[in-house]
Amino acid sequence: MKEKNNNWIWIGLGAAILIVGGVVIYRRNKKFNKEDKQEMLKSGARQRFLREKSQSSANEPVLKNNEGEGLDVFPIGFGDSGYEVAVIQQYMNSTCKESLKALNTEGLKVTGIWDEETQTAIETCSSLKRKEVDEDTFKRIYRDMEAAGILPQHK
Repeated sequence: MKEKNNNWIWIGLGAAILIVGGVVIYRRNKKFNKEDKQEMLKSGARQRFLREKSQSSANEPVLKNNEGEGLDVFPIGFGDSGYEVAVIQQYMNSTCKESLKALNTEGLKVTGIWDEETQTAIETCSSLKRKEVDEDTFKRIYRDMEAAGILPQHK
């Protein structure tokens, strides 16, 4: 009888070790996933996007703010400048024609500078209606423009 009880103790101990090991592994993976997500947010998906883009065309300018410093995060908004802003301006010229006519303008000048005219246009553009452009929206705009073959020329 004593031998039978001894076997159950070892089986129970083995099961407890397996459960504790599983919990430890689960928590460790969860912790690393959380740290990875935080690291991705810190480094910004924008950096990866720019790296991928720079590999395809090394001479494309990087988005800059008023002081000429490179931006490392989205959203793109008033006061920013660079190729990304030019893409957004060209997009509005091609998709927001009615909104731009309502503003008594034939279209935006594709300057790559987010000025008052661009701000007013993006807030009234029916396909955007926002004050800033986040990364997902910019990627969608870029893909659409690239597919249509109407990306602005690089300076």
